[in-house]
Amino acid sequence: MAKEAVRPPKAAIPCFILEKPASSSYYWGCKISCPREECPMLGKVLFVSPSVEDTDVLSEMLKPLSIPVEHAQDLSRAKSKLGAEKYEVILTEAQLPDGSWVDVMKVVDDIGVSSTVVVTHPFADARFWADVLERGGYDVLAQPFCCTEVQRIIANALTPRSENRRIAHSTL
Repeated sequence: MAKEAVRPPKAAIPCFILEKPASSSYYWGCKISCPREECPMLGKVLFVSPSVEDTDVLSEMLKPLSIPVEHAQDLSRAKSKLGAEKYEVILTEAQLPDGSWVDVMKVVDDIGVSSTVVVTHPFADARFWADVLERGGYDVLAQPFCCTEVQRIIANALTPRSENRRIAHSTL
């Protein structure tokens, strides 16, 4: 009798979690090899999503990189948090109970914060990705989340913008 395949939960695909070397005083994910306490990549992520479960999954995925994740369940709560604290990255679901990722982009512009916005969507495709980039977003994360992809995109989004431009131009 054949075994029935077990599907992973909606929120995550099992994948390899990268660990930082215990013997190093340098931040594991830092592309510019600075001491951990001075690393410009260290920062907070605000996850705007009605799903508390996805927030817990993202927190676990980013824990090896020492990147804290805070949660706002909707656009209005995100506005409050953005007005009160600094977040280097805002990860938002495409559809929110009281708006969309476009509204999140408008809030970021209206408040005047310099956060990098990453959008997540279960049906992310090339057209959606192009739309996010055209409107000033940084990148798109497909759902369900893959640990290595989450770590790569968020770590890159935390890299100072001038460093991101230098890396992008050096690959041309």
